[in-house]
Amino acid sequence: MSTTSQFFRLTPLLILVHMAKRTFKDKDIVGKKLGNNLRELRLKKGLTQAKLAELADLDVSYVGFIENNNRNVTAYTVVRFARALNCKVSDLFKDIS
Repeated sequence: MSTTSQFFRLTPLLILVHMAKRTFKDKDIVGKKLGNNLRELRLKKGLTQAKLAELADLDVSYVGFIENNNRNVTAYTVVRFARALNCKVSDLFKDIS
């Protein structure tokens, strides 16, 4: 098989790999921004991670994981954070587009 035909056979796979890398990068950026926004709002309210966890009925380690982008977060958990922080859900997604 020639190099050219191998290239054209692999091209769809290479495109998928590139798209997957971009998707993971975008997901990582969103997670970092969400975590930073959560930390910023928590500190503005003068709350510790432990207090926020208590108010949101979550484990304290989970709050740290979210703030440091080490865990994915569900929509329901975002709502729980917003209620605990007495803010809008959109405040947690500030600067994420």
